[in-house]
Amino acid sequence: MPTYTVIHSQAADRDIENIATYIAQDNPFAALAFAKELIEAIQTTLSEFPRKHQRRKDCYQYTYKRNYLVFFDIEESSKTVNVLAVTRAARYLRYKEYFE
Repeated sequence: MPTYTVIHSQAADRDIENIATYIAQDNPFAALAFAKELIEAIQTTLSEFPRKHQRRKDCYQYTYKRNYLVFFDIEESSKTVNVLAVTRAARYLRYKEYFE
């Protein structure tokens, strides 16, 4: 049973869209399936157990299938998880400030 509401920032939605667009260059059907699977995994995992994930400087990090990083923060007062960004692990330097 979910205990937190998960909200995606516009940047996170744009990140997922960009990932799907990249995958679609080779396989449009796989891109749609992957995007749906990623969104569902984020929703399920973060709505139930957001604090089990790795804490970073100013946020948390959820690693999806070893290749994708989901950065989020938690607002306990409203029981809300705010998804800030999604990126391939190989491109994490784009979000380096979360690691310092």
